[in-house]
Amino acid sequence: MRKHPRHRAREAALQILYQWEIGKVDIERAVETFFSCQWPDEAPPADDFRSFASTLARDTVARLASIDPLIAETAERWRPERMAVVDRLILRLAVNELMTDAGHAAGRRN
Repeated sequence: MRKHPRHRAREAALQILYQWEIGKVDIERAVETFFSCQWPDEAPPADDFRSFASTLARDTVARLASIDPLIAETAERWRPERMAVVDRLILRLAVNELMTDAGHAAGRRN
């Protein structure tokens, strides 16, 4: 069964964020390294796929100052920095998407 392209793009964003977190590299470098050296498919990704994954990763990093306090407030006795790396990154991605969706919804109401 094939995964939906947005699902695969979220996985790619997670891998980009993992490289950013573990490798302590700039997010732009992590994006470029993933798509140039670590992309698993023979054919390059579609432009919209690459754009969605890259934007998710970049926006998540850009919003960390807002995202991590939200996670810390709701995770009892677990600060984000104490969580397992992949768990923390998945939560950050999810909160980023929720913040993005909430912002879009607020813009549609105005």
